[in-house]
Amino acid sequence: MLRILFCLFNLLIITACSASYEKLKTVDSGTHSSFAKNLLENYKEKAIYEAEEMHDWNSAKLYAEKALDALVGAKVKPQEMTYWKLPKRHIFKLTQSYNNLMIIYDEAKILDPYNLAIAISSLDCWAEQQEENWQTWDINQCRNDFLSAMHGIFDSLEKEFDQDLEVIKNDIEFRQEVIEVRDRGLSALEHGDLQTGLDSIYKLGQLKEEARKVDEEMRKLEEKFNN
Repeated sequence: MLRILFCLFNLLIITACSASYEKLKTVDSGTHSSFAKNLLENYKEKAIYEAEEMHDWNSAKLYAEKALDALVGAKVKPQEMTYWKLPKRHIFKLTQSYNNLMIIYDEAKILDPYNLAIAISSLDCWAEQQEENWQTWDINQCRNDFLSAMHGIFDSLEKEFDQDLEVIKNDIEFRQEVIEVRDRGLSALEHGDLQTGLDSIYKLGQLKEEARKVDEEMRKLEEKFNN
């Protein structure tokens, strides 16, 4: 009797996986935003691997459903680490990686949706493989993909600092303040203090807005004078 129940349970899992997985295979990502498209492609690749190579129906179902969620505009995040049954020695590192990603999530969605999609799906992959804790190559690949994507996002954040400095280059007072905020933010990013780095970006945004208002007022005064 227990064997029959076990077989029925496995059949339900496979059927549920099959429904979302089959739907995912028919989805066309061409009409969706770049972020949704990138999420779809990354999760679809992982779903195919888990279903057809590893026969891991639970993971395939998770990845397929997250890909489909992205296409309807849901906020797709990596699974919180409490979702996984992780070896204790890996919990801190993965939790820290999750927290760092969530700190930069909203900003990265604007500045670097490509790398954000890779980071989200790769962190899920890393945690999933770490839970299984035997496929060393897959663990390393997913972790390295995540870290590479995060470095790409940091590069995009640094470019944002440089663009802010360029916008305000003609105002000495604003420029000096921007340089100080930018340097503080870059130093924070280099040392892994993502929250301070993002706070600096928001401050730069405020300075840019102030500079634009000053420029607009000056332009209006010049037009009035010339007329």
